[in-house]
Amino acid sequence: MKQPHRRIAGLLIAASLVVAGCSEDMALAQDFIAQWAADHVVEIAAAGVGVPIADPYTQAALDAGKPIKDMVEAEEIMAEGRVNEDPVKMDKAIKIRPKDWTFRLSRANLALQTGDMATFHTENAIAAHESVRNKATTLAFYTQDYAELTVIDKKLGGGTGSVAKYKSYAQCIEIYGRLIGESASENPPPGAEADYATWLRRQQDCAALPH
Repeated sequence: MKQPHRRIAGLLIAASLVVAGCSEDMALAQDFIAQWAADHVVEIAAAGVGVPIADPYTQAALDAGKPIKDMVEAEEIMAEGRVNEDPVKMDKAIKIRPKDWTFRLSRANLALQTGDMATFHTENAIAAHESVRNKATTLAFYTQDYAELTVIDKKLGGGTGSVAKYKSYAQCIEIYGRLIGESASENPPPGAEADYATWLRRQQDCAALPH
């Protein structure tokens, strides 16, 4: 039979893995974690301020739960960074979860929006690498990228074809080149095929920028 502290740790780790599973499994995991936390509220509070935990079983469970806590914290920081277009927040989230391609892709696209092409190319390359390494589908990558790039188009072009707000020809051509490629791919994001002609027209407007 497993030692009690290993069983608790194992349960917490298992609970973190059902996030991608069905809603019933997730609810059971959440109930388990909530009940365990309620039963150990004093120890959890003490650990939060750096007080050593005497009970090795509780300490083992808290250690096992730290990756879950970090994952949730990083998600919240990245969400704030996306909403506020805050590169500092995004970089903080990436520091916690450096191999999360969804984080890297959002950071790359924020850099693209601001015209920071060096950061864009670096972060985009890492995002592409990590998405392949983590066996993400091309559609998943394209869907996020397409959604973020269409927002950039509205902010910089306003949907009117104007390129006055673009920082450079390189920035403009990169944005519309990606949108064209994704809308014309074998597995385009939902609704992207219908936008193909629009992106072609707007890419032509990039020629008005210095290059």
